[in-house]
Amino acid sequence: MRSLIFILLFVLSFNTHAENIIGTIKKLKNQKALIFLDSPIDVSAGATLKTSIVGVDFLVKKISPQGTRLIGTFTSGGNLEKGMEIQFLEVSAVVVEEDVEGEVESTKEVDEGFRLGDYRIHIYGAMQLPAEFNAGIVGSYDVSLGLGSGLEFVQEFSFSKGAQFGVGFGGEGYMPQTLESGGSEFVDAFLPFHGYTNLYYYIPMSPSFEMSLFTGGILSLQNFEHKSFPDAEVSMSIGAQFGLGLNYEDVEVRAIYRILNHEYDSGSAKSDAEYNNIVLTLGYNF
Repeated sequence: MRSLIFILLFVLSFNTHAENIIGTIKKLKNQKALIFLDSPIDVSAGATLKTSIVGVDFLVKKISPQGTRLIGTFTSGGNLEKGMEIQFLEVSAVVVEEDVEGEVESTKEVDEGFRLGDYRIHIYGAMQLPAEFNAGIVGSYDVSLGLGSGLEFVQEFSFSKGAQFGVGFGGEGYMPQTLESGGSEFVDAFLPFHGYTNLYYYIPMSPSFEMSLFTGGILSLQNFEHKSFPDAEVSMSIGAQFGLGLNYEDVEVRAIYRILNHEYDSGSAKSDAEYNNIVLTLGYNF
């Protein structure tokens, strides 16, 4: 009975009226945007909202359960920028009366605990700096500079209004790399491929500049083949990586440190091979 009374009070105290609401463009890719609103509104997916910018409307695709975040598309690019405040005209604003405001606020805090955000498709070029493939008593090799490219899908999420995270899944491949040992070169002996998953923590520095810290796991395949080592094999490695990213207007630079441990079989002996390396990337987030 008490629950029924509370629900009735909540419904009776929950009403809407038309007013202008200010929102902040949190993310902007082409004309698709994520908007944080200063006040909740009552709107449905598919609705078109008029804005204070002449000739620019906003087509709503998704709205959060609390009515405070919108995902949609602007009908025109105009002079829109990430971090910009924009006013939505004559929208249905939600008003909560004082007598149940505390109860509603506590419910809102629970509902906003976890939510999915936007996604990123990250396409990049990669440069692996020269490194040492150290197989201990079996031998060690200097690995040449490696050039490659990669693709990653990142899903953003958050646990609060301030903290933004992401989880990514990607892969990258490289052109063949040359090994050197004892003054001898073994051309195109390594052909690396990697698959990985990362966990990101995003730190907004300004409306258009963002820093990220990330760590994750990596599955590394080196494809070691050369006529001088017909019986040699390098096993697949499961390793770790961590790094730093700097993102300006969706152009992103990353520095990554990778820790790999392969098993190297020369044909006559086996040994664990440490292969730690640094990778620099330059890419774009779609």
